[in-house]
Amino acid sequence: MIKKITLLSTTLVLILVVYKLASTGSVDTSNTLEASKAQGPNRSTEKPATLEYNPSKPLAWNNHPHMVNIKDSDPRIKSIREAHETKKYPERLSVLVEPSPFELESWNNDKDYRFKYIHTIEPGRIHFHIAKASKDTPVIKALSPSSKTIEVNGRTELQVKASPNSPVTFHAFDGGIFIESRLSTITVEANSQGIATVNWYATPGTLNLSTIIASSPLSSGQQRFLINVSSKDPLEQTANITNESK
Repeated sequence: MIKKITLLSTTLVLILVVYKLASTGSVDTSNTLEASKAQGPNRSTEKPATLEYNPSKPLAWNNHPHMVNIKDSDPRIKSIREAHETKKYPERLSVLVEPSPFELESWNNDKDYRFKYIHTIEPGRIHFHIAKASKDTPVIKALSPSSKTIEVNGRTELQVKASPNSPVTFHAFDGGIFIESRLSTITVEANSQGIATVNWYATPGTLNLSTIIASSPLSSGQQRFLINVSSKDPLEQTANITNESK
């Protein structure tokens, strides 16, 4: 019984850590480094977590094909790292913080602004960057199924119809990442038909219903996707049931 409780507790901790990783898109390894030093000479030869996928090892919350390396040169990941390091950009770290204003004229005429808007992570856009409803404003809507079931470590394509050539932001609330950004938030540009497509990956530890919301500053409304993530691992399923019953 003690062993079972210990295993369940360990699994619950891992699930919470996965959620934190997916929500922020980065990890501070400084504590890991300091902990390694504090352990003395017997620990000095052990390497701290590097967040690099090793295909020879089993899939896990800290080992899967779409890992984020904190030294990654992707500007979206760099925007998250900059927010953590400088403490200046809270809008990049929380869906509840109002993002930088959307500038329509710059979006239409300034390639640099368009690139920066797409490659700067701001989760709150799904709440704050939404066009007012009018007869001339398109309503964002799903083209792919808005509800589906996939297995953990699986992926699914999400597609919406918005205003042509407009920015569309997707945010995952309950774990998982978008393969294109390797984060829980992504902004993409819709094509000339207004179609925006992303791919969401159910990272290890993501279980049951995961809510994903998409919106655009040039379309009204929000589009909600509900992805049910199942697991064949009985330990994960038991841990999840135990957590829900509390």
